[in-house]
Amino acid sequence: MVYTTTSLKPVVGRILRTTRLTDLTYANDILEWLAEGLDLMLIRWRLDKTFMTLEVKDFTAKLPCGLVTLGAVIYRGKRLRKGTNSIDPRIKPWLTINSDIESYFISDTSVKPATINAQNSSLYKGSNITQSTNALTNADYYDLQYNYIKTPFEKGTIIIAYTKQPVDDEGYPLVPDIEEARAALFWYACMQIRITGYVFAIPEMNNLTYLEERATKYIRKAKNIIKEQSEDEKESTKQLLNNLIPPSNYYETFFMGGEQRKYME
Repeated sequence: MVYTTTSLKPVVGRILRTTRLTDLTYANDILEWLAEGLDLMLIRWRLDKTFMTLEVKDFTAKLPCGLVTLGAVIYRGKRLRKGTNSIDPRIKPWLTINSDIESYFISDTSVKPATINAQNSSLYKGSNITQSTNALTNADYYDLQYNYIKTPFEKGTIIIAYTKQPVDDEGYPLVPDIEEARAALFWYACMQIRITGYVFAIPEMNNLTYLEERATKYIRKAKNIIKEQSEDEKESTKQLLNNLIPPSNYYETFFMGGEQRKYME
């Protein structure tokens, strides 16, 4: 178990110092390769929980950069449900729908909702079914498409709870503060640099097999350290499994007492 993190900036410095890399066009590539190395160590699953306020305009809000997983959307103090309809959420629920059904599957957020709700006819072409006065009331929800949240209300303020990749003050991703992780990223980046045809001053580092073996070795070590449970987590797991075992007189007492938590010493 690792509790602290450090910036990737020192890892970048180690690469430049050790390899004496003079071609600065590799700078952006190195950052991308280091991010790939973080994924290989499954560090991407240790994400920061945060929230952000978004303004909905024209039934649409732009998702923030860096979002990895979306946990909840809150509007007017309540948590919105995730929409399950495949029809554009800008269509007001429980109203009859334009017979031109193709227009209801437009995913372009620039299309104005007035165009979508222009007519009041049946969803089914040729049908004269009318809406009942006892139709269900309008319910707020949200739907997702790449880069956007779409809502059935035209404007408003929503709060999203989400996770993101942790970064330092300069925007560099954070890595668990262990030498194995830093070494893994160093060797992985060197391997990628060598694949591009760059020739290192150190002869051994021009051997791709050597670089791959070193990167794989340290990635495996870092993963094992990162995923190792702390003593408290081990104890919690042990107590959880212990509580799955029913009491010895569970059946004689007609399933009584199974709700009582038991603790192992």
